Amino acid sequence: MTLSSIHPTAVLGEGTTVGEACVVGENVRVGTGCRIGHGVVLHADTRIGNQVRIDDHSSLGKRPMRAANSAVTRDQELPPLALGDLGIVGSGVVLYRGASIAEKVLLADLCTVREQVTIGRGTIVGRGVTIENACTIGRYCKLESECYITAYSTLEDRVFIAPGVVTSNDNFVGRTAERFKHFKGVTVRRGGRVGAGAVLLPGVTVGEDGLVAAWSDRARSKGWDVSLKILGPHFDELDRKLLASELATYLLVTVPESTMSVPLLDLRAQYADIKAELDQAVHRVLESTRFIGGPEVAGLEEEVARYCRSAHAIGCASGTDALLLALRVLDIGPGDEVVTSAFSFFASAGTIANVGARPVFVDIDPRAFNLDPHRLEAAITPATKAVMPVHLFGQCCDLTAVQAVCDKHQLWLIEDAAQAIGSE
Repeated sequence: MTLSSIHPTAVLGEGTTVGEACVVGENVRVGTGCRIGHGVVLHADTRIGNQVRIDDHSSLGKRPMRAANSAVTRDQELPPLALGDLGIVGSGVVLYRGASIAEKVLLADLCTVREQVTIGRGTIVGRGVTIENACTIGRYCKLESECYITAYSTLEDRVFIAPGVVTSNDNFVGRTAERFKHFKGVTVRRGGRVGAGAVLLPGVTVGEDGLVAAWSDRARSKGWDVSLKILGPHFDELDRKLLASELATYLLVTVPESTMSVPLLDLRAQYADIKAELDQAVHRVLESTRFIGGPEVAGLEEEVARYCRSAHAIGCASGTDALLLALRVLDIGPGDEVVTSAFSFFASAGTIANVGARPVFVDIDPRAFNLDPHRLEAAITPATKAVMPVHLFGQCCDLTAVQAVCDKHQLWLIEDAAQAIGSE
């Protein structure tokens, strides 16, 4: 057994265990119930919260080294590394002095977090991720394997960065002094998503809930073979960026006015996946000449009921008919009001109007695209008889909250689940 070295001024909380060949430096503070693996180094002054797990061969709280051409242009007085409660640090992780990491953060194997970085609660930093100095990472972000977050970047809350994403803060190919004047990181606003392999150039801002779907383009200039990514159009700003200032003929990145044609509705891909099965089913119906009801409809009803864990499923000519039948069964008609989502196929409001009732619209939660239950109660009047939430894009509305409002006001709940059959 190789003994660990624990400085006399270090304090380890109750129930904390330390593996073999560890070094715990001067004035280190470790909370209660922590588990420290083998070969871990906790540098001087490092602060570790409660119930933190640190796996083998990780280095926490080391001081940065400054090279002549580094983005760090001067020596800095840095506060101790602070790692919050319930954190998980994988093997081979390097966390620099001056970083501040909130509670419940996962730092996977081989990731690196530089100085003056802050990471918010619940964020996941994947295997091999590098976060350079002076970055701000928000709450509940997810940075997947091998992505690179350049210095001076900001990722707001709930940002998703896919594997292999590269960000840049430097327009210069050469390591010249001029480059220090122009460092500029990237910004991804709340809820932004950046697809795998995308390259974000200096100063790019991805808007709130924006999506970057990147693809490759190639350009040649004076013997240089430059591979670049053209970024999608969902940005607050996307100025032309000089990719390489030292090229005699420089290269500019722009977003094409029209890069692809996306049809409003195209079911061919879905049909191709199940073509043989679907063609056989249609052929069976034609052979039977049972075009209303029949064994195919009965079989479908049984399968849907089982899939949705419902007592019954009744086949209708369309989703519109299903909503219309539900409204009529509940005897909803003239003088009544039905509250529904402001964002849906027209049948949701159309069926309400069809029975003579009045549709009352409630705005959506902009992140889920479904009826916002927090706005629901304000729309209820003495004439309200039912609420018709719509489950869109396979996502369920917050039925627990909607049901609570319906129960409170003794209202019927009719779910428009045409786009989310079987979702939970």
